[in-house]
Amino acid sequence: MCSIVLCACSKLPYGDIGKEDIGKDEEIILTENNYIYEGELLKFVLNKDIDSLEARIKELKSLSGKGLSLEEELEKTNQLHAELVAFNGTVPSFSDILDELGRRGPNIPRPPRPDVLPNELRYILGYNLESILVQGSNENNQVVLESDNGYLSPLPGTEGYIQIQEVNVNELIVNENITLSIERKDKNGMNFIYSISTIVQK
Repeated sequence: MCSIVLCACSKLPYGDIGKEDIGKDEEIILTENNYIYEGELLKFVLNKDIDSLEARIKELKSLSGKGLSLEEELEKTNQLHAELVAFNGTVPSFSDILDELGRRGPNIPRPPRPDVLPNELRYILGYNLESILVQGSNENNQVVLESDNGYLSPLPGTEGYIQIQEVNVNELIVNENITLSIERKDKNGMNFIYSISTIVQK
């Protein structure tokens, strides 16, 4: 798989989870404005790239019909499209996760849209990940957020289905544009690197 580069709070207390989990003793409280779900970011990027590839495939077929020899590029584009569609199908949406948890899990507030970065960001949630490294830079190329390391711990109350990582964040300015660079490795050993442009909102 290739790397892609593209351009009122409901509270949920989980209790003391210990230093070995996310680095220090604390009570995890998820709100609508302090976490993002990495799977939604990835699906957003993949869907945009799939749409772009589909447009290119259509264009290549049209040009081929005019006598241009583009079979090799068309074959490679079709192959990449198929790989991204298959990969996208392995990443559950947040709704999929909530459906899987059902009544067993807590009532987690919905995350923001994938192209929105909450100004009180503290956590990243993941699914089926071995590790994830995140770095966010503003328009002046200043790093405003990053993960200490790639370690994720199971989110209490979700039977390990959801993972959590705390993020180090400098002050996020509302309406500031932030580019997130994400390197993820899932439990199947697949590495994937991508970027997504976001805007900070309350």
